Amino acid sequence: MKPTVNLNARLEIYWWLFSVLLAIILAVPIYLRTQGFPFYPLLFVFVIATITFTRFIFLLQFTFLAKRREWKVALVFILMPVIFLLVQELNYFQTFLDENGPAAVVGKLPLDSETSMIKYVHNLILLFGVASIISAAILPFRLFYSVWRMYNGYED
Repeated sequence: MKPTVNLNARLEIYWWLFSVLLAIILAVPIYLRTQGFPFYPLLFVFVIATITFTRFIFLLQFTFLAKRREWKVALVFILMPVIFLLVQELNYFQTFLDENGPAAVVGKLPLDSETSMIKYVHNLILLFGVASIISAAILPFRLFYSVWRMYNGYED
């Protein structure tokens, strides 16, 4: 007999794999064209946080949190410092660009590819940074709504 894995657990694993794969795909052009890019961890955190938090907002019933009321409440309190951390890291990235110039992020490249790479990196981190902050700020309200519905006997 083969052990069966819960459908929600498989979906959770697939979503995490998709998040990591997307982060890698987005980082490949940076890796191939630049040397010593210091913001890979930040990029990965922003991409994974954006996908995970957005998924929790819209597809909560298909996650491991679906029937776990205590975990939802705990996640609300965990998200408070996470939001501040995400804002701080996005601010650090912007401050780094302001103080060192955009060329410090991508290194020495030919002028035409340097300009396009600077735009790519800046837009990529800004897009996923802001998206992760917004989704992390909306998620506690969604979790509280879900807990309220469970408390009142409704299916989430």
